[in-house]
Amino acid sequence: LDPDSARLLDPLLGGPLSDPVAVGLTATPDAAGLEFASMVDGQEDIATDPSLIEALPAGSWFAVGAPEAGDALARFLDQLAHGGLPGSGSIRQAIRNATGFEPRPGSLDWLGDASAFVEGTSAPGFTAGLIAEVSDPAGPRKLLRRARTLAERDSGLRSAAPPEGADYGFSLGVPSLGGGAEAGVIDDYLVAVLGGTVAQALDPQAALGDDPRYQEAVDSLGEDFPPALFVHLPSFFEVAEQG
Repeated sequence: LDPDSARLLDPLLGGPLSDPVAVGLTATPDAAGLEFASMVDGQEDIATDPSLIEALPAGSWFAVGAPEAGDALARFLDQLAHGGLPGSGSIRQAIRNATGFEPRPGSLDWLGDASAFVEGTSAPGFTAGLIAEVSDPAGPRKLLRRARTLAERDSGLRSAAPPEGADYGFSLGVPSLGGGAEAGVIDDYLVAVLGGTVAQALDPQAALGDDPRYQEAVDSLGEDFPPALFVHLPSFFEVAEQG
C-alpha cells in the first residue's frame, strides 16, 4: 500500500486488527476455503451467538447475528468521531440524513442483540427482515418515523396502520414483491420486514437451525467455531444474476 492508502486504513484497523494477521486460501475444483487468524484484545470483539441465526426463518439463504449490536455500532460511531478517518464528517452526515437520528454517544443505548435474514430468490417470494432487541420501547420511535417518511416518498404510497400487535410502526403495500413492508416495535423487539409480515419473521413456521443447508454448513465448521454468518452461495449468485 502507498502511504496515503495506509493512513486511510489505519483508523479502521487500529482496534481488533492492530496485531499481526494471517490469511490462508485453499482451492480445489469443487471447493474453496479461507482461514483467518488474528490476536484480539477481548472476546467482545468477536462474540457470536448462534441462537440469533438459528431462530430465523428456515429457507433463508443469508443470515447474520450480532450480539449487543448497539455497542458495536457505538464503537463504530466513536471511531468516526475521533479516529481521524478522512471524510468521517460526511459519513456522519449521511447517517443523519438516512436515519433521522444524530450519531452521538448514547444514541443507540436502546439497541441490543440483532439479526437479519434474506430468503427467496425472485419476486414474489423475496423477503428480507431485521429483528433487534430493544431495552427502551420508545428508543426506535424517531428511527421508524424517518423510515416511514422515506418509504412513502420512494413508493408514492401512503402507509397504513402499524403491524398487528405492534405498539407503533407502519405498514406499506409493495405489489411488485407480492407482499408488503412492515416495521414496528412489538414487546421488546424492533422488527422490519420487506416482502412479508412482522409476525412471519418473529414466529416462522420452521427455523433456520433445522434447515439441512444450514446444518451442513455448521457441521463443516466443527464444534469450536459457532457461526456468526450464514450464506448459501448458489442462492446468492442466483439473486445477483438478476441484478
